[in-house]
Amino acid sequence: MHHRPKKHPQQKRLLIAATVFLLLAVAAFGILLRHKNQAAVSAAPNLTYFEEQALVFLPTINNKPGKAVKLLRITPGTDDLAAVPESLLEKKYAAIIVADSPGVTEAVLRRLAQTLTEQAGALPIYYSFRASQIREDSYREAIAAVKAILAEQPTAKLLLTADNPGGNDAARWAKETSADVPVTWYLDTDTYIQTGSLDETLALLTAAGELGGADLCLQEPKKEIKDSKAAKLWTDFLAGKLTPSDATRRLTMRRPALDETNMKTNKPSFVLEGAASPRFPLEINGKKIDVPEGGAFSAEYALNPGKNIFTITHRGAEITYEVEYTKTLLSGSEPVGEVSTAGGMDLYVYAYALEGAAVTAELAGVQIELTAAEGFQKESGGKWESGFVTYTGVFPLPASAEKAQKLGSIRYTAVLGKEKERMEGASVTVLAQGAMPGGGSAKIVTVTADYAHTRPVILDDASNPHYSPLPKGTVDYLAGYSMIGEDSYYHLASGRRVSAEDVQLLDGDVLQLSQLTATAALRENELEMRFQMDRCLPFNIDMGGQSYRTQNNAAFYVQNGCTVAGLSVTFFYTQAPQGEIQTAGGVLDKAAWSYDKAAHIATLTLHCAKAGYFWGWSAYWDGTTLILRIKHRPPQTLQGAVILLDPGHGGKDVGAIGNTTESTLKYEADLNLLLAQKTANVLRARGAEVYLTRDDNSEPLLADRVAMLRKLNPDVYISIHHDSNESPAVQGTTAYYYRATSEPLASAIHARLMAVYRNTVYPNQSDVRDLGTRFYPFRVTRVEECPSVLIEYGHISNAAETAACRDSAVQDAFAVATADGIADFLGR
Repeated sequence: MHHRPKKHPQQKRLLIAATVFLLLAVAAFGILLRHKNQAAVSAAPNLTYFEEQALVFLPTINNKPGKAVKLLRITPGTDDLAAVPESLLEKKYAAIIVADSPGVTEAVLRRLAQTLTEQAGALPIYYSFRASQIREDSYREAIAAVKAILAEQPTAKLLLTADNPGGNDAARWAKETSADVPVTWYLDTDTYIQTGSLDETLALLTAAGELGGADLCLQEPKKEIKDSKAAKLWTDFLAGKLTPSDATRRLTMRRPALDETNMKTNKPSFVLEGAASPRFPLEINGKKIDVPEGGAFSAEYALNPGKNIFTITHRGAEITYEVEYTKTLLSGSEPVGEVSTAGGMDLYVYAYALEGAAVTAELAGVQIELTAAEGFQKESGGKWESGFVTYTGVFPLPASAEKAQKLGSIRYTAVLGKEKERMEGASVTVLAQGAMPGGGSAKIVTVTADYAHTRPVILDDASNPHYSPLPKGTVDYLAGYSMIGEDSYYHLASGRRVSAEDVQLLDGDVLQLSQLTATAALRENELEMRFQMDRCLPFNIDMGGQSYRTQNNAAFYVQNGCTVAGLSVTFFYTQAPQGEIQTAGGVLDKAAWSYDKAAHIATLTLHCAKAGYFWGWSAYWDGTTLILRIKHRPPQTLQGAVILLDPGHGGKDVGAIGNTTESTLKYEADLNLLLAQKTANVLRARGAEVYLTRDDNSEPLLADRVAMLRKLNPDVYISIHHDSNESPAVQGTTAYYYRATSEPLASAIHARLMAVYRNTVYPNQSDVRDLGTRFYPFRVTRVEECPSVLIEYGHISNAAETAACRDSAVQDAFAVATADGIADFLGR
């Protein structure tokens, strides 16, 4: 049995209830214990031995939790030292701390170091000094002595204690001292919490993170202050729930900017977005606003007419915005500028007015009532939940006369309650009979673009899935001309409009009726049909048997899923067709010709072997022979399927900007690329052949992406995006399609993604909003070669959803859901 020496009187003053933390690479944070089993012995004058239990070290950089350990604390005096009692070393401490003692000579420290090295072996030794006193000559000399000792003791480290407010100063000394020796930085937690200097404490944490490889030691708060709010900062930090940068974050504003504190607007709502520390109250006009763990916050407010004041306070900072709201019933209209057109056309008009308003439009004495669009918003109009919705209507224009007819400007009127507002829109002119651009009356149009997008002969920019593009080389008569604002269109005699920039006008000519001879050949993965003609005459390809639910004549939502029963291929200016089409063995089971002799129009009707399972087609000219290829059904599993993934945006086009305080994965383009790469890995692991339109931060044009699709001819095309909205509250994923054959793919992927939203993104939210699948003529979905969809995986204008879309586990879940959705679609 070992007998403890009597206690020295000075030892009682040196007893402190300190808890220090030592790095142990373990995964769970142990319960910090209180001081116990304290004992003191005296082996020589002014030499104190002090035992403490429940000490834990924690590293600064990775914040991994540790567990309770024992250490031996020694405070040397200036006298000669006796040997350290073996009885104490036998307790196998995790470390030894040599406490700070000003005036202790290098000789004393060397003798103590030698004794500890001999008796403690490889036990870590920490030489402790208070950073607040380092500037004193005695401490600086002691540190110099310790540095010399450290060079001879590989297990020893310098311990700097920051025990008083003034953390920035302590941090500065710590950095200076750690320039050439290993440093552990010790924070006297109780002192900082008791003084209430949380800002300085958190600043110390931030500075600690800048020390490179230095360790950080923290002390558990004493029982009497352990439950305080300040102490919770330490608890969260130790548990990995709080980073120094988050704890020290100050109030910053993302929208509006700080130089926009005085604003005028006609929008009925106002959005405040910024960043703040979630550990301190954030108030807007005296009301507390929740700040998520990431620090990004947003709030949306309805405005009252006149001046609105918003004062934001956080950690002593205050920002005030003054917003003057002028209530506007009408915020804009389309078309704009001037409209010049051949007569007899329908002119579609759009007004953007407050929801609930009654809106009318008047042109040349004719008044029509506009109706609010359901679900469909013109791309240049108000977005969902911004307060404004799209209203639309149609003016039938008079026929052309000998002279041009100036109908004046379109006048819009909106009424809401007792309020009324008027707005003037585009001016409209009906061109004279036979008026053509450049003069003359008989001209030929030839397509010069690779593919010219076609639209109905109406005055509207909306695309229509009943119309197919015309490949380069196609010729047709010029039947009319229209200009909507700065956009010019040529009207073709075959009944379509094309953009003037996609075609070239030729001098007058006569298109003789052409011979039409058809042949077909069944190949490995497609049916190839060849139509030999005398000229590259116009044609149109339409999917038959599909029902649509139109909204305000603007959008073609697929009704009851994809029910495409076949194709109708219409040829103009042709004689009676010759040649039979054999379709056996592919997605088609029969083909039949019909001929309108009076109109000189031949129609080939192709029937699907199974309704709703048509895959895609492509058409191009080889001389004066039109080659039409019908894609067969690909494998019914991912094994062997060819898939093209398109990460949207890239390069200088960053896309939407996420509502986050982080600098990485902030831009949509980066999120799109990362998700595309993860999705590609999942698909390849399941046997698919996968290509990406970009695999770096390049910026392929939309035309380049579509050209790659047409060249590669994949089985499926997925364009990967992340959404944004004026309202930070809008959340959710949306799948967009254009062709009816793409709707099942959009629905399959969307269903899988919604499961991720319900189970992973918002597991505790009972009313997760389902934005569904939607029709929209995005350029990359307006293709015919294969099912093509554009997926908006989440709204990164929403802070919570930005955090989810940046989370690696959620990205993995999105990638798997996308692959599962494609597999569901292929296996129908």
